[in-house]
Amino acid sequence: ADFYLDRGELSKAFEFASASKKERESFGKVYHPEYCKILNLMGKILVRNNKKEEAIFYLTSAKEMYDTLGLSQDETAVNNRYLYGLVLADLSQLELANYSLADLKSDALSKENQILFHYNLSLLEYRLASFKKAKARITNQIKIITNMELSNHDISLYSLNLHAAIELKLGNWNVAKSKWESLVQAKSVYNIEDKPYYRYALFN
Repeated sequence: ADFYLDRGELSKAFEFASASKKERESFGKVYHPEYCKILNLMGKILVRNNKKEEAIFYLTSAKEMYDTLGLSQDETAVNNRYLYGLVLADLSQLELANYSLADLKSDALSKENQILFHYNLSLLEYRLASFKKAKARITNQIKIITNMELSNHDISLYSLNLHAAIELKLGNWNVAKSKWESLVQAKSVYNIEDKPYYRYALFN
């Protein structure tokens, strides 16, 4: 299933994951970390296939199974809960998404996913009008990006755009304007004219 998922063959990936799930169920091997991984994988495949409402069932089942087995801090469990929260946010279940992500131990995520996690949670807090929390989180995230010297400029500029939007909501127009000006000027270094954050910054 993982092999076909990596190749983007989502139907085959889901077929093999489903077969593996049924095999474990037939042998009564349900209360096991591998069964949790299969459920999580099925959810991930459905998310990749843009079937997020269906994915929630499998991601929730995996999350609850990890909790039952006392494995909620396991790396795979943390990644499951992270994806679960993102899908809830995409489905506009913002309060549930925030509840799922707010106390997540992001240290178990990869360095790049930690940065994306803080961006996504800051964006969620922004959507919930919790602007001070969103500002504190995105400010810290930008510091982490700077210290890591990431080559991925997209996440840096998405973060800069979000920071500007938060400052605007807090009434700090001059700060927001300065950040958007910096982002617009970045087109002299990066090919970003077609990026959503560039168009948004230019509009503002």
